[in-house]
Amino acid sequence: IYSLHNMCAAGLAYEMLPGEWYGPGTACHVVRDLVSLHQEQQSNLFRVHVSAEGTVYRNAIVDLMTKEAREREEQRKRHDQKEVQAPAHPLDPVAISADTPPDTYGPLEWDCSLLLLIPLRLGLDRFNADYVEIVAKTFCLPQSVGILGGRPRGARWFYGAYA
Repeated sequence: IYSLHNMCAAGLAYEMLPGEWYGPGTACHVVRDLVSLHQEQQSNLFRVHVSAEGTVYRNAIVDLMTKEAREREEQRKRHDQKEVQAPAHPLDPVAISADTPPDTYGPLEWDCSLLLLIPLRLGLDRFNADYVEIVAKTFCLPQSVGILGGRPRGARWFYGAYA
């Protein structure tokens, strides 16, 4: 699924021909599309979120990561509502509790892991020195899988730094 051929095929959706340089945004979206394709064959591997304009919105992450849990929750609520029988009298406690919205079952848990991709250019022609300290600190995060960078015909994957 993650072959070069499939990456080129997914890039066609973004009007990128084989052999053309994928910028940060296109590369991230192609990876997201390939993971979605893989999800169809084997569910709950991990999900990919591509941040828009370098900004990560917590609501978007929570919505993506709790999608299946919310669906299960809604099915459970529908099932619970079907089991509730009609009350014998309007003042019956069952009738009163049916009018009030049921409490949620608690916070929804993530269904699987997240790969958060933040496409950014850290300089036009070369790496901007203002970003050195911040980028080095991201490698200290235990969740970090590194940084992909480079230029046309020279991509690099950085997964650590000597500090």
